[in-house]
Amino acid sequence: MAAVRSDMARGLSPAQIVEARKCQFEVPASTLYRWIGRGHAGMSNMDLRRKVGYKPRRGRAEPRPTPHGPGRSYAAFLSLLDDEPAAACEMDCVIGLARDSQCLPAPCHRPSKAQLALLLSEKTQAAVAGALGMLEHALGGGAFGRLFGTVLTDNGAEFSDFGALEKSALPSRGRRCRVYYCDVRQSQQKAGCERNHVELRKLLPKGRGIGFDALDGRDAPSS
Repeated sequence: MAAVRSDMARGLSPAQIVEARKCQFEVPASTLYRWIGRGHAGMSNMDLRRKVGYKPRRGRAEPRPTPHGPGRSYAAFLSLLDDEPAAACEMDCVIGLARDSQCLPAPCHRPSKAQLALLLSEKTQAAVAGALGMLEHALGGGAFGRLFGTVLTDNGAEFSDFGALEKSALPSRGRRCRVYYCDVRQSQQKAGCERNHVELRKLLPKGRGIGFDALDGRDAPSS
């Protein structure tokens, strides 16, 4: 417990502590969270940098199928050829203050774990499709297809028009990518993207701190 307290004082999360000290003890991160929540060894949830900002959960929600049909579901994504899911791009949209118009679509390349943050003036289907078009023009059709040819995203309204997301911005190409959707309320299905958001939120906390409308293109981070 002294080791856990020391690591928490350095800002490590229970998951990071378990990974860093797996040679010393075998305790799952969920157990550490329970111990902290129950006040063992003088710890509390106030010691968790991120958890203090979370609202209490209403309860576990049952997973629901994607509204886009079985052909674009997470199950269909997993049924692709062996190397396609591993080489896919995960995509989410990061928001700031409630009043902000600007947002950060954040495509994450699974093999390299590199993630972009593309500052958009509005959180709309057209703006997200335009951001992909910008990347396609910058990279060229071939490179874009290799990096972003298969996209896994959530069911946010800004991603709902898969036809616009898939349509190439280059006159010589038809479809630039194939879009699949996570099951509703199952963000862990794009875990790489979500893990990278932890680092992004250290710079741009959700709902407080810096408003996204105050950002310009030079401020958008990448990881």
